[in-house]
Amino acid sequence: MSKHENVISEEHLKDVCKLKQGEKTCAFLSFGSEDFICTKGTNLEKEIRRRLEAGIMVAKGDNCDGK
Repeated sequence: MSKHENVISEEHLKDVCKLKQGEKTCAFLSFGSEDFICTKGTNLEKEIRRRLEAGIMVAKGDNCDGK
């Protein structure tokens, strides 16, 4: 198990984050040192939102309030 608080369960990855579902995949999904993590509420959120607005992200989902 990872040490990170914001590690995402397999079920959440599939059902909410929509991992591997193209544009539906959550843009805030990232891979940490050991597991997938949610970047909402982190220092990366602002940059991801900027990239979404610029249209340069493949993953475009904003699928929950953050994990």
